[in-house]
Formats: sequence, C-alpha cells, structure tokens
Amino acid sequence: MRLTGGYNVADIDISTVVCEGAPAIKGMVVDKNMYIAKFDREDLLGVESGEVVEMIVVGKLLDGTPFEGSDTIRVIGKGKN
Repeated sequence: MRLTGGYNVADIDISTVVCEGAPAIKGMVVDKNMYIAKFDREDLLGVESGEVVEMIVVGKLLDGTPFEGSDTIRVIGKGKN
C-alpha cells in the first residue's frame, strides 16, 4: 500500500487493516512510503490460488484517520511467513 496526502505508511494501525472482510495477519514497511500487508487466503472466501482479482483494502492510521484503496492482485498459495 502507498498513502497519499502526506500520510506516512509507518502510521498504519495493522489491527484495523481488512481486505474483503479478511483481517491482515502481518504488515511491514518495505520502503519509505510502501507498506505490505499479508492476509490468510482462507479468509478470502471464494478466492482460489492463481486467480487475478480486484481487492479493496480498508483501515485506519494510528490517529484514527481512515483509508481505503483497491488493486488488482494475483492470489498466491501459502508460503513461508
């Protein structure tokens, strides 16, 4: 995820990040303004490995500011955590 408007990805509250109803199980800052959240594929109902789908992610920053975004992703199987 990347945030606009001068917001910092380090301020994302991982406990609030949800993708299509599935809570994030892990999150990390990987670049100055890029945040990667991981979700359990089994929590994404009806989505199989290998599928390319549009997903909507919502969450809040530590100060309570909400954010929402979408992207087209390829679902991968379970790998190393």
